[in-house]
Amino acid sequence: MKSLKRSHFFYFLFIFVLTFSSLGAFQAIPEVICVLQVNPIRANVNDPIQIDISGSKNTFTVEINVFDSAGKRIRQKIVEFENAVWHTSFSTPGDYVIKARAFNLVGTQSLNECEAVVHI
Repeated sequence: MKSLKRSHFFYFLFIFVLTFSSLGAFQAIPEVICVLQVNPIRANVNDPIQIDISGSKNTFTVEINVFDSAGKRIRQKIVEFENAVWHTSFSTPGDYVIKARAFNLVGTQSLNECEAVVHI
């Protein structure tokens, strides 16, 4: 009697998994691809810089970090994909490195490097 209940349980579990897999409930999560565009690359002090991540694929949020020439992080911004453009400016001359990391809805990070250098 005990083995009969156990076999019924596995039978119903098998039917459950088969039903949901045929409906597409268990699909692989697509890879997150980060695409970063910065315009302009060369600018004057206090000129607006546009940071655009709208070309990213399978993305929910993007974390953008700005580093100065010494490697110190000076700004950080988390951008929702719906608001894919961030406008900023720099008040001191030098080279700035902009790095971005894209995340999907589950929190998986993009594997590709998103980096740009801006000269002020």
